[in-house]
Parts: sequence; structure tokens; C-alpha cells
Amino acid sequence: MIVPTMNETEIKKEIVADFKNAIKKSEYFDNDFRRKVLKAKSYPTFSCFNYTSPLKNKWLILFEARSKKEFGKKSRVVFVSYVQTTERINAFQFAYNCVSPHIL
Repeated sequence: MIVPTMNETEIKKEIVADFKNAIKKSEYFDNDFRRKVLKAKSYPTFSCFNYTSPLKNKWLILFEARSKKEFGKKSRVVFVSYVQTTERINAFQFAYNCVSPHIL
């Protein structure tokens, strides 16, 4: 679980460890998004799903499709983990390049 007292390195380790859970859940949400894409009358179309992982991290899983063909492996998916405190909300976007994961 990400807590406000964690430093940057600890947050990165926590998000990288929990990312596999978010990926699995996004595959489940993809079925709902697929139906929305096929029924949409205008594009782009978006969907946002909230997910609390087994590690108690909160995730936003954002889907985007710019045409009827963009669902499943072709859809654009953004993963954002966030922590809400009394003062603010801290959001961390997971990004992966060919070499290593990055947290934005």
C-alpha cells in the first residue's frame, strides 16, 4: 500500500510490484469497453474504471478508442495509481519503455 510517508524509490517498487494485478484487471474491464466501442456513434470514446488491488493500492484504468477497431490489444490504456490524503491527491502514472519501468 502506498502511504504518504514513502520516498520515491519505495513508491516505484510498490507500483511495479502491483502493476501485474492492474494488468489482469484491465483484461476483465476490456470486455465492457469492447461493447462500448462497438456501440459508440462517435469517436474517440473513453472509459474509466476504478480498481483497488490486493495490495490495497487504488488504480484508475483509462481506456481510449479512436475507431471501432480499437479494442482488446489495439486499445489505448493508461494506468494511474493514486493516494488521497487530507491535503491533496498524489497520482503516479506507470510507463514502460524497452529498458525499464518509469513512474510519471
